[in-house]
Parts: sequence; structure tokens; C-alpha cells
Amino acid sequence: MVSNLGKTIENIVKEGKKEGKKDGLLQSLEKLLYIKFSDTSCMDSIREIKDENILGSVFEDAARSSSIGEFKEKLEQRKLN
Repeated sequence: MVSNLGKTIENIVKEGKKEGKKDGLLQSLEKLLYIKFSDTSCMDSIREIKDENILGSVFEDAARSSSIGEFKEKLEQRKLN
């Protein structure tokens, strides 16, 4: 019984860390879009992305894009794949 409880607590902690990373990534991405393009209009669409690795790639796309239009095109491509 204690063993199962330990595993349950461990799983809760892992899930919490994962959600915390995702939330931090979303907040950083929103700041980057605001600072770089003064446009955060696509954040609702970005929040729909559940995969942390894809969110990391979206962040990199934002950092490398030279315009909000270019970023939105890349975002659409990621969502289609």
C-alpha cells in the first residue's frame, strides 16, 4: 500500500513539473512575441498545443522569425503537421 502511494505521489509530482515547464514556456513565448512584434494575438492558438517539444519549436520559430506574419506562417505549418 505504501509503495503504491509513493508511486502515485511521484506521478503527481512529475505531472506538476511538466505542467510548470509548459506554463513557463507559454509565458516566455508570450513575452517574446510582445517584445519582438508587439502582437500576442496568436497565443490562444498556441495554448492549444499540448506537446512540450512542439511548444519549444514554436518558441524557436518566434525567436528566428523577422515578422509576425512569418511567425504565423510557421505556426500554421507546425499545427498542420
